[in-house]
Amino acid sequence: MENSHPLKTLLQLQLASDASSVLHLPYVLDFLSPEHFGPSPHTQKWAARINSLLHSKDSSARWAGLCVAFQTSVCSRDIMIEHAQGWIGVALPILSKDEPPPTLKASVRLLRRIFSTTVNIAEFQRQLCLPNVPKFSSALIELVQKKPEEDLKLLALAALTHLIPLYPTLHRSLHSSLSSLALKFLNGSSPRPTPESLAKGAARLYATLHVTGGKVGAGNIWRTSLDETLSFAWTALYNLRTTYDTRNQNGAPPYPSMSVEDPIISIPLNMDRLRAAAYILCDLLLFPTPRPVIVPVGSLVKLCSTMLRCTPEEQAEGQFDSATRAMEVAIIPAIWRVACDILIALSESVHYHLSLYLPRLLSVFAYHLEQERTPSQRLCLLRAIPPLLSNATHFHDTVLASRLAKVILTTVTTLLTPSSQALADRDATASKNRSKRAKKRGRGYEGDEVFKIAAEIVCSTPEEGEGLLVALDALHLLMQNSLLSPPVYSIVSRALLAILIALPQRSPLSIAPDLSLHGKLSDKLRFICTKMATGTSSTMSRSLSLVIGAIPPDGAGACGAESRRCLDLLLHPRVPPLVRSIPHVETLSLFREEEGDDEKGIRKSLGLSSVHDGPLFASSSATPPAVARDRPDGTVVQSGSSRDAESAFILSAVNLESTVQTRAVSSNLTQSIPSFSSTPTPTSIASAVKTTPDSSMGQHGSNSPQLQESTPMPSTEALYAKTNQAIGASVSTIPPSLDSFDTVTVIGNGEMDRDEDEPMPTIDMGSDSDSN
Repeated sequence: MENSHPLKTLLQLQLASDASSVLHLPYVLDFLSPEHFGPSPHTQKWAARINSLLHSKDSSARWAGLCVAFQTSVCSRDIMIEHAQGWIGVALPILSKDEPPPTLKASVRLLRRIFSTTVNIAEFQRQLCLPNVPKFSSALIELVQKKPEEDLKLLALAALTHLIPLYPTLHRSLHSSLSSLALKFLNGSSPRPTPESLAKGAARLYATLHVTGGKVGAGNIWRTSLDETLSFAWTALYNLRTTYDTRNQNGAPPYPSMSVEDPIISIPLNMDRLRAAAYILCDLLLFPTPRPVIVPVGSLVKLCSTMLRCTPEEQAEGQFDSATRAMEVAIIPAIWRVACDILIALSESVHYHLSLYLPRLLSVFAYHLEQERTPSQRLCLLRAIPPLLSNATHFHDTVLASRLAKVILTTVTTLLTPSSQALADRDATASKNRSKRAKKRGRGYEGDEVFKIAAEIVCSTPEEGEGLLVALDALHLLMQNSLLSPPVYSIVSRALLAILIALPQRSPLSIAPDLSLHGKLSDKLRFICTKMATGTSSTMSRSLSLVIGAIPPDGAGACGAESRRCLDLLLHPRVPPLVRSIPHVETLSLFREEEGDDEKGIRKSLGLSSVHDGPLFASSSATPPAVARDRPDGTVVQSGSSRDAESAFILSAVNLESTVQTRAVSSNLTQSIPSFSSTPTPTSIASAVKTTPDSSMGQHGSNSPQLQESTPMPSTEALYAKTNQAIGASVSTIPPSLDSFDTVTVIGNGEMDRDEDEPMPTIDMGSDSDSN
């Protein structure tokens, strides 16, 4: 039996009556697709059923007919053009009637669809659009002014914003009405501010009105609107700083004070106006103009700099009301947020023309980030830095760039394990592996773990998690587009690589309640660290495992594309090896022995402690005990020296994300690189060192403590060289002295515990207390 046509089934069942049409409308809208409207005898019946619903006396049936007509116009343009005249004749008068809000919304959507998808049909434009578009816009203006529903106003404002650029000439006579309608929501309100959605919708509408001036006059109207908005913003800002000498300190124009003296009314009103001015400026800067226009970059930067220089610590002379001063101090973070929004839009609009003002702006951002700010305040400041750096030219101020990198790095280093927690983890691990006599000397008590406070979550709020992602973007752009001093560049590289190694060893729940943040941070860190290793193919060859480990299984995303490009340069170099330049030595100072005094001072100033000079061993003058670690083959290895710890951390960095056997490009590559676990730990890495055939420690039996004690420990340089032979690649891009960052369990740095080697005391079985 032949299957019936889908439209025939819908007409017979779901749309058989007005009541069933309303009841089954969600199913009908979800079921319809463009394949159902091919050549068929049922299309005429379908259009007739829509017209029947549109002319129904029941308002719910008319709403269903408008919704079905809209979905039909989306699926079939030919049917819409054929029946548009009848649909417009029904939908347009509905806007001036007292209809329910759902019916009005459906009419607005249908008319907007018809008028916006037929702009390239000349005859349709002449017969239907030219006489009906001005009527539709006038009806939308009355709808916004009379109806109280906020979502209906937003829909009408969005429809006007969409139609004005399509029909600029038809809206020229409505320019004054449209301008008054937009400014009605942009003049501010107090004490309750204008809803943000309405203010943004009105700002977008106001930013499109200049197109009504045509190709010649649109630029002049745009510049006039921008100047008036700037004056409006200066007035609002000046009235928000009545207890400060804003004109003398920041050069603001001497606008008169408002007539409203009550701060409870004036401050919210002016803050609402300043926020609305920012919305207008952002939309004007991002809206395309028919011809090139002159943007007053200096005036906009001056306004933003004045707003960013507003601080709670700023002092004012003279007498003022304490309540007014307190309210003005409370809104300073909101003023910073407005300035950052304007700067983001300005940087995306003028691009490299902002380079001249970049040092002034970044110095202000560096100052704010160096102060104690809340996570939301730091987030709004950090958001503006990546657009400024990405859309401007190369930043040549080394001092300012290094200062900004150091202060942003303090936000990122929260992902590293604190010294106190690393010390506690080391003590807990050491207590499990010490002998009974050592535990007795340590005065440890059973059940102490009950009273141990769990580690806190790194990002307890969404603002902190987003701040970490934005800070990583800012650091990446600073390292790429600015001149950082060599010590700062090395510190940033070491810290990012240390975080990349430590992050897989931490559970996603310890990072943030949002479990997806852990994956986002890992992907972004892999991408940044891979970019750092792409100076030349010579440098990339030293980071082979990092490049391969950064390729995701599906190969998608920016990190995967960049890693594949690096791997392609390794396999097919564009320049002969001898001609290829080598990075400077100071940019590769990635080991603790190569750390200079400047770099060490910067590291300590940032709070990045080391097991050799940090607070880990400050609490005890005795040498920490050795830590026993299990090898994969079941044997136990004692790591009792700092050089053994250092080599373990070096190998853990080399084999980062080292599922190399499963992701190897060729069998030769698989055979040349040893495989480790996907999340390398000091235990597995140290075991790999001792089982490496080329290493000096692997030549002796690991189960013989006497032999290990008598064998001299190789130097760091020798161990490093032998490690390179085992892996097949150097590790010059690995963070210097990764054991200097408290990112993983700290390995003991003293002599081996010899309690296990002491002879067992003999017991005289002949001695008996009862015999005495």
